[in-house]
Amino acid sequence: MSYESIAQRIEILSGVKLAPAKPEDIEYLESIHMPPELVDFYRSYEPQTYAEIESVCLDPVREIREEIADYVPCCEIFPLGYLFFASTEYGDAFCIDSNVIDDAGRSPVVLMTHETDFEGMSSEEAARHRKESADNFEDFLNRFVEGTLDIEPYFPD
Repeated sequence: MSYESIAQRIEILSGVKLAPAKPEDIEYLESIHMPPELVDFYRSYEPQTYAEIESVCLDPVREIREEIADYVPCCEIFPLGYLFFASTEYGDAFCIDSNVIDDAGRSPVVLMTHETDFEGMSSEEAARHRKESADNFEDFLNRFVEGTLDIEPYFPD
């Protein structure tokens, strides 16, 4: 898929320049098993800072790396298969759910709250807190530029 038109829309709507990610950043994304479509997008169109549209921020690789290493919920849910790449203005995390793969080999994008302590949770327990936001990364990008992503996380009873 060509991401040129969607990248142009992100630049216009967010006011943030997109440019090719550094080779070492692409290697990082591959090393944490980000899906190929996300890696392909960042290979040509990494946000140079937070690209925000309608309270959703698409993060540059340096922020993805920091969130996964140091910040909740990302550092707690990464070992459970949730691969962070974007956030809401409130600190909730949009992640690739690598635990679920469709027939085309793609994983959904889910929203995970920052208000839950995921430390020590099993994958099954954490999955109860996920809210599916998009069928896959490409669907996420389309919803992102349309401003139609639901930013309210799910809180199970």
